[in-house]
Amino acid sequence: MSARDIEHAALLWHAIYAQRVHLNVQRLALQKEIRSAPGRDVFLHPKYSSYSGVKDQIAATKRKERAALKVLALACKARGGQLDRADVIDVDMRLLASTTPTIESGAGAGAGS
Repeated sequence: MSARDIEHAALLWHAIYAQRVHLNVQRLALQKEIRSAPGRDVFLHPKYSSYSGVKDQIAATKRKERAALKVLALACKARGGQLDRADVIDVDMRLLASTTPTIESGAGAGAGS
């Protein structure tokens, strides 16, 4: 496998990871909204079905993330010990960081509405 295959596997994993983080931000916002409702049973809250759906999506995304991580591990294993320090350092982390949602950015966007 080439370095391009490893890079493709890493970007695939990162895209799925970013999706899972975004879903977790949604889950936490829904959970906060549900828990803040006074005197109501959690299961009777109108947003509980959305919360439950997001939890199911997170579980499915975790399975996809694990599968992508296995693909990345196999790509690295097939490459063997041919990785140099330059191969590892050459990744621009700012590009990856700019595509990963954070709790502050996700929660802040929904809280102002």
